[in-house]
Amino acid sequence: RGASVREPFLALAFKVVYEKHMGDLVFVRVYSGRLGPKDSINNTTRGLSERAARIVRVMAADYDDVATASAGDIVGLVGLKGTRSGDTLVLSGDRHPLVLVGLQIPPPVFFCTVEAESAAEEKKLQFALQCLGREDPSLVVREDEETGRTLLGGMGELHLDITVTKLRRQFGVSAHKGKLEITYREMVTAESEYTFQYEGVMQGK
Repeated sequence: RGASVREPFLALAFKVVYEKHMGDLVFVRVYSGRLGPKDSINNTTRGLSERAARIVRVMAADYDDVATASAGDIVGLVGLKGTRSGDTLVLSGDRHPLVLVGLQIPPPVFFCTVEAESAAEEKKLQFALQCLGREDPSLVVREDEETGRTLLGGMGELHLDITVTKLRRQFGVSAHKGKLEITYREMVTAESEYTFQYEGVMQGK
């Protein structure tokens, strides 16, 4: 598909940022075609139907509404509910929908518990973690099945420290980060044999 406004619309979402006054702001790079604010969008990566309420051009802290986004533009879309970083967007009804190569993110190996410092902030913590999880696809949030505590997974200790700092500065949540846990895998590299003889007493014999 050529990089032209005459071609069908094709864009890649490369970043999601939560803005307090507008919700999720999805940054996209438009490779071909044209998008209007009322156009119905198909997320071919996830099989979702979306619609952008606003198309904005971002200049530092300023958001200027634009009528259309054309091939070569980088814009922010407001109102998308399920689109994440690495997703492909086309117009609904596209006869030849494409799926661009998205992000290949390895599973995290660094985990720690994260807890709100008070019960009153627990809901704020969970909301903030959901927002940060949409912003950063390499961040994993899950619940420990045995303890019920919230586990935060990332690419390293610094990654987790920055996330906890964002909780405080961006969302105003005072959170406590627990001890770091590192998961690892083991595998058999060579064959070996071992003979063991067990001796014991069963039913007095």
